[in-house]
Amino acid sequence: MSEELENLWKKLSFTKEEQSKVFIEQDWVDKAEEVGKKCLIGKLVLIKRANVEVMKNVLSTVWKISSGLIVKEVEIRLYVFQFESNVKKERVLLK
Repeated sequence: MSEELENLWKKLSFTKEEQSKVFIEQDWVDKAEEVGKKCLIGKLVLIKRANVEVMKNVLSTVWKISSGLIVKEVEIRLYVFQFESNVKKERVLLK
């Protein structure tokens, strides 16, 4: 098995298009870092997937956040919680 994988790896090559470099502007990186500072990642340990909108409403109530919470499912039962500000995120972490 490993020998077969090694042979396949040796045959791997990129097209000219795939070899081209990708440049990302610094302001894009800065914006992504700024958004990331206001986020938490959480895993929900349930058998079923949760309804994201219901989870957002429940957590907003529990965390006492009146607005500015965005919840996105990035994998099955893995979520990103984006807060409006670092203050709100830190308040949640301290509870």
